[in-house]
Amino acid sequence: MVDKTKAYQFQYVPIEGRLSGRQFEQQTEDAINDIGNAAYEAKANMQNILDIANNALSVSRDAQKTANLAQAEAKNVQSTADNAVKKADDATATANSAKTAADNAVKTANSAVDKANSAAATANSADAKAASAVNDVAKSRLDSAQALATANNASKLATDTYNQLNKILDEQQMITFDVVE
Repeated sequence: MVDKTKAYQFQYVPIEGRLSGRQFEQQTEDAINDIGNAAYEAKANMQNILDIANNALSVSRDAQKTANLAQAEAKNVQSTADNAVKKADDATATANSAKTAADNAVKTANSAVDKANSAAATANSADAKAASAVNDVAKSRLDSAQALATANNASKLATDTYNQLNKILDEQQMITFDVVE
């Protein structure tokens, strides 16, 4: 690296012997021109550096805006995610409630099936008893019909017997009348 304190040290250098006025003037002008050129180059470099710095500042401001927008978007995404989690939690709670209700409905349906099966068994038993009762009634009717037929036959037989006895008695009385007379 160049030592800056020595790089710009100015000295008058005589060409030979003593420094003449013209040499003094020329060397002073050259030194001032060198300083001016260095200042101009420094100003140009500074302007270039300033332009680069301004560009960097503009880029950093754009980056800051982008970062702020990204942060706002991240907050929106976080809010959306939080809402989605809440909705998912609500949906889970609703699903759990629905499952509980469905489980209860299945238990109720199973109980209803058991009661329906019991009622069907009772109905089948009642049907069998009713069928047996119908058979008993039919048999009783048949027995009653046979008993009625037997009774009618017995009544007819009794009536016929009575009539024959009366006829016999009448004939006997006639015979008795004939004998007594």
